[in-house]
Amino acid sequence: MQDFHATIAQGGDPTKLLLWIGILIVAVVLLFVVLMLAKRKLLGPDKPSAADRGLLDDLRRMRDAGEITPEEYDAARKSMAAKIAGKPTPKPKPTHAGPEHNTHG
Repeated sequence: MQDFHATIAQGGDPTKLLLWIGILIVAVVLLFVVLMLAKRKLLGPDKPSAADRGLLDDLRRMRDAGEITPEEYDAARKSMAAKIAGKPTPKPKPTHAGPEHNTHG
């Protein structure tokens, strides 16, 4: 390193220094990009998308208009929240549409 300083002090060619500075800058930028991509892949998106927000607004409007029940709204809202958080979506509870007992004899 002292030879390098001596070369620069004597009016030598600084191209080696500039080359190494350029290589270091490129390496730092590449490392930053790789870290940001890894963060996005591991943590997912930072905020819900505009489509998710619009869907939630539509669900709210449908609930208020009586097109869906409050229970259906809550189930859909929880499913969306789980999707955004990256968690598995809870399965909806089946509604009981059949007879209360077995009619086969």
